[in-house]
Amino acid sequence: MIPNQLASMTNPDTLLAAKGKENCLAAVRKSSIRLQQRESIFRRRRSSALKQCLQKTDLEISERGFPGQLDLDEMNECVKFYRELHKRGDPYLEIVNSYKDFEDEAYSICRFLRGSGFKSDVVFENLDKSLDKWEEAKKHDFYYNLEDALGVPLDVFFHMSPIATYGHARNGCPVSYLKAGRLDTDGLFSICSKDVIARYFWNSLIHGSPRQFKESKSKFPNFVRMEKVSVLDLEGFTSSQLSSDTMEFLKVVNGLATFFPESTHCILILNAPSWFALSWTVIKKFLSPRTVKKIEVYSNKAIGVARLNEMVESSQIPSDFGGLAPDIVSLNKCMAKDVIIGSEGATSGEEKGTCHSIRTVFVKQRKTITVSDFIAVKQGDKLSFRVFTRSTYGASVSVSLCQKLRNKELLASQNIERLGKEEGFSDNNPPPTYSANILS
Repeated sequence: MIPNQLASMTNPDTLLAAKGKENCLAAVRKSSIRLQQRESIFRRRRSSALKQCLQKTDLEISERGFPGQLDLDEMNECVKFYRELHKRGDPYLEIVNSYKDFEDEAYSICRFLRGSGFKSDVVFENLDKSLDKWEEAKKHDFYYNLEDALGVPLDVFFHMSPIATYGHARNGCPVSYLKAGRLDTDGLFSICSKDVIARYFWNSLIHGSPRQFKESKSKFPNFVRMEKVSVLDLEGFTSSQLSSDTMEFLKVVNGLATFFPESTHCILILNAPSWFALSWTVIKKFLSPRTVKKIEVYSNKAIGVARLNEMVESSQIPSDFGGLAPDIVSLNKCMAKDVIIGSEGATSGEEKGTCHSIRTVFVKQRKTITVSDFIAVKQGDKLSFRVFTRSTYGASVSVSLCQKLRNKELLASQNIERLGKEEGFSDNNPPPTYSANILS
């Protein structure tokens, strides 16, 4: 007789406890099997419901790749994507359903698959490669308070990057505008690194777009396309502005496409200069083939404006684009004043009545330049300045006030040392700043 059996005979409670444990384990296994069976049934039911939504919708779009316009292979790929998506769970689910309050899941799934030619494996492969970017942005609530995230006053940022989203197209899509001729990438990359600039677009896509889509839904009940119309005005844009910094700016914009695919309805490029045709062949390489097909380039101003008015009512178009709405500068000032593109209720660190004078200057090594600016001040006003530099050699700055035709030095020459000189300028080593207050 083995010891365990002997123990059971001498202590019957031990035998009962062992049998109870076995029965408990068996019950757990049966419960787990039943749970898996239920989940399998629920998945099949959900897949069946998804198929119905994919096959026929109340708001059909007569365009390939949308619910109601899928062939059998595309339908099966949608179901495959759906099952894998729910198997993986978050963060994949939250990425695909970023606009779930305004977009049915059938439309979300089609939107993610359209860009890949309905290849779900490609979509998940791209998401896997970029998942760390999503997690990093999520840790910071996708930069809800934009001014804090950028580290510079919003009107300074918008001065370098005159971009604004305003109004809706006739089909309900929100419209964004960019005055490319006033785009200052040299200044932009002096105040922000590439990763910091991306924070603006994270904020816009996660916090700004839902508000715009909500407004679209309220004004256009049949609105189902989570897409935007983009308008770029190249008036005043020179070939010298098409620099490596400009290409980096485009890369930043395109870098988030993995998480927000098929978010462009169309892009109108107005006032394209004659030299742009050659440069366009280079720019296209940074864009997906589907996006390139959505771009319309107009060199004739009248034809371009006519096309814009065909898509958007004049009351919804900024005045510097030929419409009746406020111009881009005014729209940017409103956003900077409220510190909003997602930061409702947030307050700016700038005092009321603050006025900025912004300059981008180029200084060669071991050279000195004088920058003059005219700012009206009165007794008791406070002047301050901040210097941003990409130079790995640092800089030396002095400030003087012209008072009654006499120069009054307000601040002696101050050195601005570049941190991490040996590393150079990079995303992890952003431009340093220098500031000082001056009492008039």
